[in-house]
Amino acid sequence: MAWFLTAVEHPKIPEFEQLISAGNVAFNLVHAANALGYAAQWVTRWYAYDAEAAQALGARLGERFVGFVHVGTPTTKIEDRPRPALDDVVTYWSGQ
Repeated sequence: MAWFLTAVEHPKIPEFEQLISAGNVAFNLVHAANALGYAAQWVTRWYAYDAEAAQALGARLGERFVGFVHVGTPTTKIEDRPRPALDDVVTYWSGQ
């Protein structure tokens, strides 16, 4: 099953908020699948940005993918990949 995002002009909900909301849906699907014991992965590949591939996958004009959530049965425990140190990628707001 595929879901497509069609951001629309709205006086109270900017396109950016519509996009990050769709991303949150994908992220929560991954969490829900994992909570139920499934393996899940959210990926965005080249075909998410290719108009011809998107059309072949069923997207209509103006629609776009925020990613693809793959759900299945885990066969191994996945090891986490190296992550950057938080201090290298996070800026803390001091409130001033």
